[in-house]
Amino acid sequence: MARFTIRLNTDLDTAEAWRRLWDLDAHSELIPLTRLSGDGTGGRQLQPGDCFIARTGIGPIGVDDVMQVRAFDAPAPGEPARAEVVKTGRMIRGRIEAELRGRSGGSELVWTQEIGIAGLPAALDPVVAAVATAAYGSVLKRLLARSPAEGSKS
Repeated sequence: MARFTIRLNTDLDTAEAWRRLWDLDAHSELIPLTRLSGDGTGGRQLQPGDCFIARTGIGPIGVDDVMQVRAFDAPAPGEPARAEVVKTGRMIRGRIEAELRGRSGGSELVWTQEIGIAGLPAALDPVVAAVATAAYGSVLKRLLARSPAEGSKS
């Protein structure tokens, strides 16, 4: 299983950064050829036990990334926000741990992920980690950079 960590700083306070990171409708808008469905979409906030699917593809040809929220602790004064999401699909497996801490002038995100793709040998884990770091890093930066006025258009 490939493992990677992304660290990002933002000028946003933890509450706003957390809201933007977990706006699943915004994920659908920003990730090419991908639509999210299930719990947490349609403006609903995620909570432990929720399940959602990110389907990437064109028409009937695609891959489902099935995920379940194991922990979802929104920001509280003086406490970091934390989430754990487990990928439970047949094709894509793994785990996401996200932690968001307040810092002077904003917040710091630490996004750690394990990802495994069915049929790929472990020897390709460094390639998977590099591609996933670039892809997830780009999306996370774009989520945090969205203006509140953009909101979700889905």
